[in-house]
Amino acid sequence: MGLVADSMEAVGIMDALDEAPEIVFEHLRLSVVPEQDIDLFRQAGFAHPEAEITIITARGLNRYIYWPDPTERTVRHR
Repeated sequence: MGLVADSMEAVGIMDALDEAPEIVFEHLRLSVVPEQDIDLFRQAGFAHPEAEITIITARGLNRYIYWPDPTERTVRHR
């Protein structure tokens, strides 16, 4: 898959996202995002990486609130 995805798989994050994404997104806080991830956003050209991560997290939570059925999420987000 890739280094990041493999690491997420190894520690159980991928399983958590599959089983209860709404809980993961609801409880994810910027304070627990590794500084390396923020630096990666910065290196990719984002002027305000913390804001981008906050927006991505909120959109992820919003997606699972409005489309709780995984089948609907797949169909609506193609």
